Amino acid sequence: MKEDKEAQLCKACKKNKVFTTCSGCGNCFCESCLHMQMDSSGCGSVWVSYYCDECVDDEKLNPNAAMRTNSD
Repeated sequence: MKEDKEAQLCKACKKNKVFTTCSGCGNCFCESCLHMQMDSSGCGSVWVSYYCDECVDDEKLNPNAAMRTNSD
């Protein structure tokens, strides 16, 4: 049972329950430890992506990383 409970905790803070996975690395994080962004493709296709602190600025994992500013 201990493994099941730990599997539901955020990989970063290990305090909060998992909200979703990072779109970059696929690890599980709580809502507080993720960066939400709107991604788009083509004409009118928009979806929400979530990235952890490590993946949000990685241009290989996040196609919008180059457009981010320090305040994002």
